[in-house]
Amino acid sequence: MANVFAGSSNPSPLVLSFSGGKVDDHGILTTPQLHYIVRCVNTVGAEDSYGHPSEEGYYKKLAKAFAEITVGDHSLEKIL
Repeated sequence: MANVFAGSSNPSPLVLSFSGGKVDDHGILTTPQLHYIVRCVNTVGAEDSYGHPSEEGYYKKLAKAFAEITVGDHSLEKIL
């Protein structure tokens, strides 16, 4: 079992405690990035594994999703 930790730019202090286990420190992340990493950690080894639990994995999944939803959308040619 892994414990995932990430810092926040939110000014309110958050105190977390845990007992034992492995700790993965991912530094400062946005809330969506942290949620992505937690889901990845929770599905490691599963048939429907969500992805690689890292900030890079988050951006790769986001870029892939953007590419998939914009296939054939010629209105984007003006801004890209």
